[in-house]
Amino acid sequence: MASLKIYSYILPYFSWLAATAIALSSITTTVAAAEYKVVSMGDGDTIRVSSPSGINKTTVRLACIDAPETSQAPYGNDARQALQGELAIGTEISMRTKATDRYGRTVAEVLKGTTNINQALVQSGVAFVYWQYIEGCDLETFSSVARGKQQQRGHLTKRASGPRTLATGIKIH
Repeated sequence: MASLKIYSYILPYFSWLAATAIALSSITTTVAAAEYKVVSMGDGDTIRVSSPSGINKTTVRLACIDAPETSQAPYGNDARQALQGELAIGTEISMRTKATDRYGRTVAEVLKGTTNINQALVQSGVAFVYWQYIEGCDLETFSSVARGKQQQRGHLTKRASGPRTLATGIKIH
C-alpha cells in the first residue's frame, strides 16, 4: 500500500518531465553560421572561401541573386568590382547555406558581420534578385530591396548607352 502511495506522487512528476522533454525537443534552434575567409573572386555572384584553418576550400554561389557574367562588359566587371569592394581577399564571413548547385558549388547567403552581401549587391544595382531561385531566402526583404532599386533606376540602367540584355535575360534601356 505504501508503494502505491509513492507511485501516485512520482507518476505525475515523470509525466510532467516527459511532456517537457517532448516540448523542448520540438523547439527549432538557429544554427550558428560557419566562419570562413574569402580567398578569391569568380564573377559578381561567386566567391571561393576557406575554412579558418585554411585547409578546406569551397566555391560559393551567392543565393537568390544573379549578376552579369564577367564577359558581359561593362556590367560583369562592375558586378565583380562591387563584390571585391564588399569582400576583399582575407575578409572573414559567415554563410547561411541553402543548397549545392548542379556544379557542386555551395549556394549561400553571405554575411560580413550583420551585412547581407547578397542583398547589398542588389541594393547597389550590380545584381538582380533571382526570382526563380528565391526559395529559402527572405522573400520580403529581397522584394523590398528590388522595389527600391527599380524606383532608383540603379547602376546597371544608368550605365547603359543602349538596350542590352543581361545574364538574367532582362533587357534594359
